[in-house]
Amino acid sequence: MIAVFSTSCPWASVALFSTTGELLASHKRLAPRAGGHACCEMLETLLSEVESELSKITLFVADGGPGSFTGCKTAVTLAKTFAFANKTECALVTAFDLIDPAGPAAIPSRKTEALLRLPGEEPSVVPVDQAMAAKGYGHDRSDEVFPLAENAGPLIPSLKRVSAHELLPYYVLEPSISKPKRPLIMGSSDA
Repeated sequence: MIAVFSTSCPWASVALFSTTGELLASHKRLAPRAGGHACCEMLETLLSEVESELSKITLFVADGGPGSFTGCKTAVTLAKTFAFANKTECALVTAFDLIDPAGPAAIPSRKTEALLRLPGEEPSVVPVDQAMAAKGYGHDRSDEVFPLAENAGPLIPSLKRVSAHELLPYYVLEPSISKPKRPLIMGSSDA
């Protein structure tokens, strides 16, 4: 069995698949800034629904983004932790692929920009109006399509399996966090 976690947007989702990519069960929940807790609860519920247990999962897959900086790290951390504890492998899918694995997909970046992924190309930063024709979310779209774990089925045969130590988020841009003006030196009296 395969478990997929997605927390790169305000919706947290978990899906269980057979090893061939058949969807067994899935749940999603609006959980901004609470994706990790939501995913753990949903995984427990899903395992009960399919009458199975955590030890039967042979691959843990994370939506590595792009998307919310902390959200991307949350799904990756869940997959890594469960894989490490179960002595099994991980894999990464992109939020773009969980929106539309074969077509153009757009994810909000900044106020006037979006990340647009066209099939077969690397994502690029584009003005919001250029991204509106692609499936996606954000920027007051009326036709939002979010990355959801349940959409991972077609991707399962081509997933690259890695160890828990090797799994990393998929960052397209550098995180938009502030950097200190001067480095913090531990033990310094002028801090």
